[in-house]
Amino acid sequence: LVVAQDRYSAEDALSLIEVEYEPLPAVVDPEAALAPGAPLLHEELGSNLAWHRVYRHGDPDQAFAEAPVVIRERFRFPRYSSTPIETYGVAAAYDPITGVLTLWSNFQGLYAMFYVLARSLGLPADKLRLIVPQDVGGSFGIKSGVYPYMTLCGLAAMKTGRSLKWIEDRHEHLISSMCNADRVTEIALAAQRDGTVTAMKLKVLDNVGAYIRSPEPACTLRGYSNLVGAYRIQSLLFDASIAYTNLMPTGSNRGYGCVAHYFALERMMDLLAERLKVDPAAIRLRNFIAPDQFPYTTPTGGIYDSGDYPACLTKALALADYERLRKEQRKARAEDRYVGIGVAVAVDPSASNIGYITLAFDPEQRKKYLPKSGTMETATVGIDGLGKITVRLSTAPHGQGHADRGRRARRVAGSHPGHQRVRHVPEPVELRLGHLLQPLRLRGDERGGGGVRPAQGKAGPHRRAPTGGPPGGPRAQGRQDIGPGRPGPRGPPQARRRLRPLE
Repeated sequence: LVVAQDRYSAEDALSLIEVEYEPLPAVVDPEAALAPGAPLLHEELGSNLAWHRVYRHGDPDQAFAEAPVVIRERFRFPRYSSTPIETYGVAAAYDPITGVLTLWSNFQGLYAMFYVLARSLGLPADKLRLIVPQDVGGSFGIKSGVYPYMTLCGLAAMKTGRSLKWIEDRHEHLISSMCNADRVTEIALAAQRDGTVTAMKLKVLDNVGAYIRSPEPACTLRGYSNLVGAYRIQSLLFDASIAYTNLMPTGSNRGYGCVAHYFALERMMDLLAERLKVDPAAIRLRNFIAPDQFPYTTPTGGIYDSGDYPACLTKALALADYERLRKEQRKARAEDRYVGIGVAVAVDPSASNIGYITLAFDPEQRKKYLPKSGTMETATVGIDGLGKITVRLSTAPHGQGHADRGRRARRVAGSHPGHQRVRHVPEPVELRLGHLLQPLRLRGDERGGGGVRPAQGKAGPHRRAPTGGPPGGPRAQGRQDIGPGRPGPRGPPQARRRLRPLE
């Protein structure tokens, strides 16, 4: 780490540093890393196997034993990363009198990583202050991985006693941000002769690089609740492992943990269709969860609240003119030309507070934690004495449309555009001891935004009380007179009510 008055001096100083490296045997493939005699990245562990767990739901062994049709396949899915226009940025300032370190960063793991940062810096939680500016630029999840550099900048500020900043350049981002884990998948489906899938066996090996960086093993476990996808698969065996290799650490990138699985599962549906000589779209329609089965609980405990998967795919096929495309494909094949037509369906988890990470523990360890949950978020709607509506949210605005929540509240309450405002708590986001988990990446709309309407429903009767008039009457009938502390409908005084905080 080089600290200088300006970046040019820092770059020059960096070029003067000479490092002598001792070449060691390296391993970059996860399967090779687990083979006998493979070079060990961490000798004290005695193995490159970082984690392994087996999950069983239903009776997959019996389903496979009884199935007239069984298909098996093996897939490799590569690493991938994201390159947002705005790279990482960190600023740090240390106050030696109070012992408080303040860090500013376009960081999207604010609340979830707060205590990891505090421990890595050796600071009590009340001596670390994180500030994230509003409307952080594009990320695709990759900016949840900026925290190692926040630690370095914080240590440099504490060591030098100077305020400093670091703005990542493109080369630095490409070689040292983070990427999604590459995966080796072995998958098998058991099915009836009509194409109904009864069970799945899934074995995955993820490559997390040289170290397990938080939020890993998220890439392995994020899709746990929806491993069966959009299908009525009742029995499941999930054998999951992660391995150390001499590659950079991994973390969340667009669709992390799920894209590799969607590829494998959907490819298997194609192979099943090929085996049974059934159209790929038809095999999916045959296995979809039916609309009248919602809300639907998957074998792994995921709850799908609603959906009409057959209608969705049928509409997509119609819009694509699927039958015409198939005719063109058959004609092309007759002319010795290949034309590909792909069909894929995915059910993607969203708005999670990464509670699924506790699945990395065994059942006895998990008993110490809260049950797996989907979100922890609040929205508070209040009205002041002049009738102004204030919406308070605790999510950080990273471009998810926070301003639209004020418009939602205005539509529900029927207020004037100048009579509403949206506040983010804190604003700009400042984290101190006692804050809970901050939603990661761009998921604030499903969480905090979803809470605005229920809270507004409680505020609504106070904002626009019923008048007893006929439905569809003049708009004035539903309006209020706002007096000092007593909003209420136009009419007799007894119809008024006291103003109080609404939560």
